[in-house]
Amino acid sequence: MLKVGHRGAKGHAIENSLQAFRKGQKLGADYIELDVRRTKDDKLIVIHNANLKICGSKAKVRKLTLKQIKQYKLPNKQKIPTLAEALNVIDKAFIEIKVKGIEEKVIEIIKAKKMLKKVVIISARSGVVKKIKEIAKVKTGRLIFKRVTRDSEMIKRALSENADYVCPPFSKVDAAFVKKAHQQGLKVFTWTLNKPKKIKLAKEYKVDAIGSDSPDRL
Repeated sequence: MLKVGHRGAKGHAIENSLQAFRKGQKLGADYIELDVRRTKDDKLIVIHNANLKICGSKAKVRKLTLKQIKQYKLPNKQKIPTLAEALNVIDKAFIEIKVKGIEEKVIEIIKAKKMLKKVVIISARSGVVKKIKEIAKVKTGRLIFKRVTRDSEMIKRALSENADYVCPPFSKVDAAFVKKAHQQGLKVFTWTLNKPKKIKLAKEYKVDAIGSDSPDRL
């Protein structure tokens, strides 16, 4: 079972910051999960929300250049990192693509860092994972959200995009689902587990990877 640090180690440091990535690895995470978006001038930065709420601003990421975004600071006084800067301090990563149209740029950066075998690219955006598979030999995962209720539909979506992982929230996971996924050749990555009871259950279900704000608890 892979231990995945959610946004680095969100429970211990400011999410998606270089500090959080280093902390997550120090706490034993096998992989660091992070979110990627595109700026106005087509640069890739690591941030979860579509705006700069984490910096105390309502400004939209897609309407600002990288230079403008670098003028803002996270609550820990660090700057929002680019994808390249994040990968400089991360050994292995689950990279969530938050918007369409950046697939080739993401792969370009990963290749430049010689990390194709050290990442899993995940996305909830329809078609993104499929496109990634078409342009690079890299592991992928199809994120599924709570509105999808049937096991068969979650698995179908992952298979239709040639994903390696199906990635639902833990509320949608049980032993039967994991078994069905494994029978279809899929691995299961579930999130975000912070309580010991749920972590224990996930292990009993034989999931392949768990995301947590506190990877040390895994």
